[in-house]
Amino acid sequence: NVEDLYGIGVSLPDGYEWATQIFTIPEDGKIVLQVKPKNQTVKLSCTIKNTETGEVIKEYESLPGVGVVGNEMNVEDLYGIGVSLPDGYEWVTQTFTIPEDGKIVLQVKEKATHKEVGVNYWDVEANKQVTEGKVIVDINANNVNSSQLTDIPEGYELVNVGDFAINDGWIYVEVRKATHKEVGVNYWDVEANKQVTEGKVTVDADANNVNSSQLTDIPEGYELVNVGDFAINDGWIYVEVRKATHKEVGVNYWDVEANKQVTEGKVTVDADANNVNSSQLTDIPEGYELVYVGDFAINDGWIYVEVRPAAENPDPNPGDEGTDDTDDGDEGTTGGGTTTTGGTAATAAVLGARVDAPAAPEAGVLGERVEQPAAEAGVLGERKSANTADNTPVGVWTALAGTAVAALAAFGLKRKKEEK
Repeated sequence: NVEDLYGIGVSLPDGYEWATQIFTIPEDGKIVLQVKPKNQTVKLSCTIKNTETGEVIKEYESLPGVGVVGNEMNVEDLYGIGVSLPDGYEWVTQTFTIPEDGKIVLQVKEKATHKEVGVNYWDVEANKQVTEGKVIVDINANNVNSSQLTDIPEGYELVNVGDFAINDGWIYVEVRKATHKEVGVNYWDVEANKQVTEGKVTVDADANNVNSSQLTDIPEGYELVNVGDFAINDGWIYVEVRKATHKEVGVNYWDVEANKQVTEGKVTVDADANNVNSSQLTDIPEGYELVYVGDFAINDGWIYVEVRPAAENPDPNPGDEGTDDTDDGDEGTTGGGTTTTGGTAATAAVLGARVDAPAAPEAGVLGERVEQPAAEAGVLGERKSANTADNTPVGVWTALAGTAVAALAAFGLKRKKEEK
């Protein structure tokens, strides 16, 4: 050691300090010792590097002032000569020693934006810990929401949902044996031989199968190849689908008079259909009728159908209020636009009108055929009584009857004489 030489007269020159501390005696006995000026100062420079990537973040080629070689300093001591921490970073180097060349190298790392929080899952029924988990949250977070928990122990469910306070880097989450579980669904297109999408379904905790009737997220445009039960394997079921030939469309039945929905229905149409015809509707609500018939456009899987309360006892012949098909004892029969008297038809002038029967024929010679006059035209909706009265004087009819009887008697007497 250099201090061993002090006893034989070697001493440290004033204003210097040993650079050599240990030496070996050479064969020729010529010892060379190094010294350096005491409190040697150097010009300083500084390089700041990312300790994770080695990237140079910032450089200070020349700093004002000097440093004493060998002095230990804190990074904050450099703030006074212009060195600063880059935004988004934090110091890895906290202290350093000034080197002989004055070139200081400081290490930084990206400032954390997130932090890991431990989760203590506690079974409230068994009053014991089930397991521990973890969750990543924002660096400034004071709580963890239940929706962020991804490692809830299998077979358990949360007792409470919402926010859990972070205490000393941990949250306490109460759980209990689950009554239900969520099963993943792998929808597989058997025609294209590839996965269409994934879904999920909630079933009883002890279920080993999922029935097709429980599937609510069958991909649009597809239908199941098979229906029934699908076995649960490792929390998943495998469901084969194919391009659908038909699709189900919802029907919104809207009461236009009450301005409210009556009910919802459904109708099955071709898979590529853009409209539903009114003739395809089979579940029109009882007591209602369609306001319009024809095609209804499909929008987002639904059609909008206006209905109104149906009329009670609707008139089968609307607008034909003047028609009367009942037999009221008149000799003429009405209805259908014609009236008959004594077997002779009289044509009505207006369709559906009831007209009077013609007057009795004029008196003529016995055996002579007398033409009946045509009936007057009636008015639509007007009912007229048949005219069966005879205005011919009674005496005329009596004389005619007597003449007829006398003629018959004379004819019979003449015929008897001829026979004799």
